[in-house]
Amino acid sequence: AQSAVLNNLGALYWGLGLYPEARKVYERALAMFRESNNLQAEGECLANFSLLELHAGNLQVALRLGHQAVDASQRSGDAPNLANASTYLGKTYTALGQFDAAEDWYQKARAIRSEVPHAGRVLELNAELAALTLRRGDPVKALMEIAPVLQALQTDDALEGAEEPYHVYWVCYQILSANADPRAPVILAQARERLLNQTERIPEPELRRSFLENILTHRRIMEE
Repeated sequence: AQSAVLNNLGALYWGLGLYPEARKVYERALAMFRESNNLQAEGECLANFSLLELHAGNLQVALRLGHQAVDASQRSGDAPNLANASTYLGKTYTALGQFDAAEDWYQKARAIRSEVPHAGRVLELNAELAALTLRRGDPVKALMEIAPVLQALQTDDALEGAEEPYHVYWVCYQILSANADPRAPVILAQARERLLNQTERIPEPELRRSFLENILTHRRIMEE
C-alpha cells in the first residue's frame, strides 16, 4: 500500500513540476515494487519515471526507463500501461530527433488503444503524430492530421484523463501557426484560460509558480 501511495505521490509532484521531489519518490516506490515482485506496479512506476526524466531533459535515462516499462508491462500483461509506456517512448524518440522510431512507438500505442480505448489518450496520440509530421517539415499534412483534434477540443471534456492536456493545445497552436491559420491565437487563448483556471485552484503560491514555470509547455503557453 505504501508503494502505491508513493507512486501516486510521484505523479502528483510531476504534475506540479516538482521534478526532483518526484524522482526521489519514484526511486523509493520502484525499489518497493521490485522487492515485492509486483511486476504490474513496477511497469507503471517505470513508465511514470520515464515521462518525468523526459520532462527533466534526461533523454537517455527516459529512454532506458521507457524500454524497461514496456518490458515489465508486456510480462505482466498490462495493456493500458503498455500503451502509456509506448507513447512516452514515442515522445522521447521525437525529442532525440529519431522520428522513424518515434512513429513506430506511437503506432504501437495506437494499436493497443484500439483494443483498450481511452478517448483522452487517443487524442493525445493523434496530436503527437501530427506534431511529428510538422517536425518532419510538412505543415500542410500536419494541419490535415490535427483537424480531428481541433474538432474534438470544441467539447469541454475532450481531454479528460489525458496525461498532458496542455501539450495537445500547444501542438495545435504550433501547427496552426506554421500554416498562418487565423485559429492559432484562438486556440492559444483557450489554452491559457484553462491553464490559469486550473492554476487558481492550487492553494500554495510556490506550487502555483512551479506549475506555471517548471513545466515547459505551461511556460510556453504563458510566454507566447
